[in-house]
Amino acid sequence: MLEGETGNAHAYTVAVGVVVVALLASLAGGPVHAPFEPCSVYAAAAPAVPRNIPQHITTLVTSYIALENAKHSIEEYREWMETMVCIASPLVVFADAASAEVIRGIREDCLDGADIVVNVVDGFADLYTAQWQEQLHAQAHEDPEAKIGHSAELYMIWNEKTAWLDEVARKNPFGTQYFAWIDIGYFRGPEYHTERAAFYKVAWPAASRTQVFDAGRVLVLGVAPVVPGSAECADADAVYGSFSKRGVGGGFIGGTAAAIARWRKAYYELMGRFLGEGRFVGKDQVTMAAVACWQPDVVEVVPACGGDWFYMASYLRELRLQG
Repeated sequence: MLEGETGNAHAYTVAVGVVVVALLASLAGGPVHAPFEPCSVYAAAAPAVPRNIPQHITTLVTSYIALENAKHSIEEYREWMETMVCIASPLVVFADAASAEVIRGIREDCLDGADIVVNVVDGFADLYTAQWQEQLHAQAHEDPEAKIGHSAELYMIWNEKTAWLDEVARKNPFGTQYFAWIDIGYFRGPEYHTERAAFYKVAWPAASRTQVFDAGRVLVLGVAPVVPGSAECADADAVYGSFSKRGVGGGFIGGTAAAIARWRKAYYELMGRFLGEGRFVGKDQVTMAAVACWQPDVVEVVPACGGDWFYMASYLRELRLQG
């Protein structure tokens, strides 16, 4: 947190830098997102929206389906859920039956069970990605990370994010303007789950930050630079060589219903193409990077500060300098 006059002066300088960079970029017709260093001010900002005034502008969408050989334990996920499920924004969750009860209980304890829909997922046969289940099972044997919990079922869940997000955006059960997929483990660590944090029992994304959403493009996080027209984006081989391990973060996808519909079409068309070419599609991040490379009219990439995989948490919180 920012403390004392020195900290406040630094924060003010950085904040002004953010505004100036954004203004110049806007006048030039470019993106309004600040470059890597200045945007770190968001990680040090304090909440400005009173905790008792929910601002229902964005519906959050997430999922938790317990898998036998998961990378993280159920206990770890339960700890992360304590923050994610307690964000005071409308929430739609896709979960197995047992996990659904746990999630409802958490929401009841922290927010009296308000503004939540939990959809029970009974197996994988009804998922949109079930059409590729056989190929994904075959690809599980090619994944060097199979020993740490990667499986065909996990690939299906990762690649189902876009379909789930689009389904919620079309139905719009809470009548919101924006929708955001956010991994249920995105808000991990004690810094997110305290009375000083700008997440626990607080509306997120902050109402003032939703201005960064483009009406026609979804917003995603760039952990590494994803620049259309660059050598890294030249073709499928370049995309796979550049972004298989570090490129677009898969934990966040946000925007309007129209933008999400366009994203869904582009995403699954490329996924099908890559499968047809015999390419590995288990990790959604590579396909996401390919869409960002080749269809910049569909997706806008926000650069992560310091390569932070969870930077969207800070980027979309309320910006307020402490006095």
